[in-house]
Amino acid sequence: MHIPDGFLSPAVTGLTDAAGLAIWGASVRKLPFDVEQIPRWGMAGALLFAVEIFSFPVPGGTSVHLSGIPMVTLIFGPVPALFLSGIVLFLQAVLFGHGGILTWGANFLNMGILGVGLTWWGVRLGRRVFPEAVAVGFATGIAILLGAMAAAVELGLSGTLPLPHTLLVMILATLPLSVVEGLLTTFGVQMLRRLPSFQSS
Repeated sequence: MHIPDGFLSPAVTGLTDAAGLAIWGASVRKLPFDVEQIPRWGMAGALLFAVEIFSFPVPGGTSVHLSGIPMVTLIFGPVPALFLSGIVLFLQAVLFGHGGILTWGANFLNMGILGVGLTWWGVRLGRRVFPEAVAVGFATGIAILLGAMAAAVELGLSGTLPLPHTLLVMILATLPLSVVEGLLTTFGVQMLRRLPSFQSS
C-alpha cells in the first residue's frame, strides 16, 4: 500500500502529512519510556521493516504487501505500534525509495493509523461476541483491506486514476493478503503471548 511521491495531489499530500505528523507526534509524547521494552521495540521495528519491504506493484501507483502492524499492535499496544510504524515508513522511503517522503503522511494514515486503530478496537469489540482468535483474524483482515481502500481513495481524489477503477483493483489485490495476514496474526499473537518476555503490558 506504499504510495510513491508524485502520485498524490498537493492538497491530499498536505492534509495527510499534517494529520500523520500530528498523530505520530502524539504517539511520541504518550510513548511509555521503559528501558526493558526498547530491545523488543527494536525487534518489532525490524519485523515491520522486513515484512513491508517485499511488495507487489499494483496498477495506479501503489503496491500490496503483508504489514505486520496488526501483530505489533496486539503484542505491544497501539502507542508503540504507531510510533514504530511511522519510523519504519520513513526509513523505507529514505533508504529504499519504498513509498515516498512527501507521501509519508498518506502511507502512515493507511497502514499505521488505520492498521493500528482498526485492529486494536476491532479486537476489543469483536471478542465480546466471538472467540478472541476469530476477533483477531477478522479485525486484522479488515484493517488491511480498509487501509488499501484508503490508498485507492487518495489516488482517486488526486486524479491519478478514476476512483472506481483504483478501488476495485486495490480490493481484488489486497483481499487474499488480508486473509493471509489475519491468519498469520492470529497464530503469531497466540504463540508470542505464551512467552513472558513478549506479553503486552
